Amino acid sequence: DDRIITRAHEGDDEVVGVYSVASGEAVLPLTGHTDVVTALAIDGELVASAAADGTARVWQLGIDSGSCVAIATVGEPVLSVALRGGLLVTGDVTSTAKLWQLGTRAAESDAQTRGTAARSQQRPRAQRTRQATLIGWRSHLGVVYCVGVSSGGVVFSLGWRKNDLKIWRAAEAAGEETAEVVPPADSGYAMVVEGERVYLGLRNGYVAVYDADGEARHLLRANVASREVTSVAARDIGSDVILFTGCEHGPQAIRVFLLKNWLPGMPTPKPVLIANHDTFHAVVSLALSPNGGLIAAIGNDEELEIFAPKGGEVVIPHYAPVLAGEDLMGSSGAGNIEMAKDGMTRLAW
Repeated sequence: DDRIITRAHEGDDEVVGVYSVASGEAVLPLTGHTDVVTALAIDGELVASAAADGTARVWQLGIDSGSCVAIATVGEPVLSVALRGGLLVTGDVTSTAKLWQLGTRAAESDAQTRGTAARSQQRPRAQRTRQATLIGWRSHLGVVYCVGVSSGGVVFSLGWRKNDLKIWRAAEAAGEETAEVVPPADSGYAMVVEGERVYLGLRNGYVAVYDADGEARHLLRANVASREVTSVAARDIGSDVILFTGCEHGPQAIRVFLLKNWLPGMPTPKPVLIANHDTFHAVVSLALSPNGGLIAAIGNDEELEIFAPKGGEVVIPHYAPVLAGEDLMGSSGAGNIEMAKDGMTRLAW
């Protein structure tokens, strides 16, 4: 797809922006949030956005339009979001990860077409937007910057720098079945779920990888200078894995590794460095194109770059949001948006 999703539209940080990769121009604003957009996720033609207004929204993207089809009312500033197969996961400033059910497309269609009178009238968009249903939650020791959900319905949530990774299944959302994992070093803001594995960026320059059951742990060194891994992305290609990491300092802040023939239950293959990209800013968010041939990256300079691992790059200059420095942590005093923006998922492709 030529379109990339960012958490700001031409500098407006309350509007989700859809940009053309080819032209670098904003092509579609997704409006509805009333405070800073903090995180994004994508699942096919659906995009999820989290915001400091206490909601997460799910958008249906058309060719030249986008509409909000679901809202999860969290009630507290939301810092992370994940979306997969009708499930929405949010992480917030109260150290809570919440699991939401979006409902079926069939149910939405039935609601929109119920009765001749309803079909003959143009209803407001807000009435067509359904409320997501809360079906489970987990408490953490720190604010939840990282959440994810696998294709098999396994939910991953992580407390910020508290080393309490929790792995739980959607079917057990209301119960107590939770695998609690302690990573080998402090975790930061970086986490991604690919297939049935979760990848965590650590503050000591390593990436920890866990299977969905939380039992098999793999440890990969992402950079030789032991810089904090501030962003991570992964793509399964058959039995191989391509791993992308961004760290807090350059040069070569973005590194691309190949792990060949990594089958479930097998030892960690030796990572082979296949590409790197020089940048002198902390890389705080990474996203891959649908075919995996291009990488999008945002540094703490708020510049969005798109490049091929061994090719040139394109800069989209109008991305940078205007951050007002709102206190997202309430009375906890843990920080504000200027601190919170680092490492939050600000790209979806």
